[in-house]
Amino acid sequence: MAQDEAREAAEGPAADAEANRKTAEKLLTLAAGLVEADSVNAVNFARNSLRYQATFDLPMFFYELAKTNKSAADQFYEEALAAYGSAGMDQFLYLSAYPFGNKRDAGEMPGHTIYRIPEGFSPNPRLQRLFTQRLLARIQSALNTPVEAAPDIRYSDPSQMWLALRRLEKQIQTNCQTSPMRHYSQKINCWRY
Repeated sequence: MAQDEAREAAEGPAADAEANRKTAEKLLTLAAGLVEADSVNAVNFARNSLRYQATFDLPMFFYELAKTNKSAADQFYEEALAAYGSAGMDQFLYLSAYPFGNKRDAGEMPGHTIYRIPEGFSPNPRLQRLFTQRLLARIQSALNTPVEAAPDIRYSDPSQMWLALRRLEKQIQTNCQTSPMRHYSQKINCWRY
């Protein structure tokens, strides 16, 4: 993989993003293949992927690891949230499916798939809260300091934020353990434990 990475880097800056994505995919594919035999090393390979661009392989790995070790998957999810918490929405929203046990990401992602949810999987309210708090913080930051959309993306970060809120609204509302809410400000208060 290191040789592939060096060769792709030599091809120039235009290839950097693609090389970055491919490296993350390779690491996560390798990690997923190791889960059943050696979950500790699987997580170590997956941890190395956090230095690269997030892809749909990341939530696939969470679910694969959760089949055999849900607590390790939840812990690794928190590491991924720390790594991609400030990344563009085209990467950050790959973290939206796992905490809620969803088959799809909450945004319109550059690459997408339908995730296979392990039998008996139960969503983690704590991870839901961490994800939602981070998303709401990102929204607040965008409201305070608007950023121009990059020309090479399909959906701007604000568009992705809106989509994520709309798509997760019912789950957030249900999991908030309060009466039905009408406004996002009430949802924000609910998720600030």
